[in-house]
Amino acid sequence: LFYHAVKVDCADINDDAAIVYTHSDDAVLAPYCTEVTLAHPGVVITVDVLNYALIALSFFVLLQYLVVRVPVNYQWHIHAEPDRAVKAALYTALDPVTIYYFFYLVIAVIGLQYHVALTFLLLDFISKSPTTQSVLRAVWNPRKQLFMTAVLAFIVTYVFSMYFFYFFNDDENFADDNNRVTLGNTFKFFVSKGLPQGTVNDYFEASINVQRIVIDLGYFVSILLILNILKGITIDTFVELRKDLEERMTDTTEKCFICGIEKNTFNRTLDRTAFDVHTKNDQNLWSYVYFIIYIWQQDKDDDD
Repeated sequence: LFYHAVKVDCADINDDAAIVYTHSDDAVLAPYCTEVTLAHPGVVITVDVLNYALIALSFFVLLQYLVVRVPVNYQWHIHAEPDRAVKAALYTALDPVTIYYFFYLVIAVIGLQYHVALTFLLLDFISKSPTTQSVLRAVWNPRKQLFMTAVLAFIVTYVFSMYFFYFFNDDENFADDNNRVTLGNTFKFFVSKGLPQGTVNDYFEASINVQRIVIDLGYFVSILLILNILKGITIDTFVELRKDLEERMTDTTEKCFICGIEKNTFNRTLDRTAFDVHTKNDQNLWSYVYFIIYIWQQDKDDDD
């Protein structure tokens, strides 16, 4: 919000500029620069202070994870494969959470010089929001179907772009000559303008040619169907994930995890608090967890 871009002479670049772009002005055939800076010196100090605070906090989180969680992960791998300490250390070092916190700190340090890098840290919101994670899983789980549908969209676009390049490559159809110089330019034009909107008719010269009408309509219908297929796959996956979550929640809160008897059975047979009493006193889940940990930690000689 506090950045602004200014067109300046390349010799007058401000030392505090965050980013500098060098251009070639076709009108005067002379280079010029665009510098991106913070609008007020006070904002610079505030951003730097917040950045140092971010670095300190991210370093603390990484250190805390290395001290608390990493030894536990290492012991877990050692327990699984006692004779492979190096492999266990490697698996521990390549733990996704460890790598995540490490690169979080690295990006925070890079942000001291390049503030634009700090924008990537906003993606940390994903790790804090289960809803956002469900949305991403709705895209990741059907990745093969989405990828093949995207490939189909590019193939259809290539077919129509080639047809336009060979049969409508004239001033009566293309408003911009650059889009019809090569087949590659035509394809890039269809991808950038046609795929998002489903049509490129808005960028062509108006025409009532029958072939143009048929080809425009064919491209519009094809891309529209493909885009709706992509949406349908994503929405169906999201609905399935939500249904699975609701089933897990029902299985967790409406049924005893140990014996599998439903909550309604207890409440109807005894009283309204019977299920809560049963899960807290008779068959407490954490009591079984503590018992399993006790078995794991006890001396193996005691088993005799």
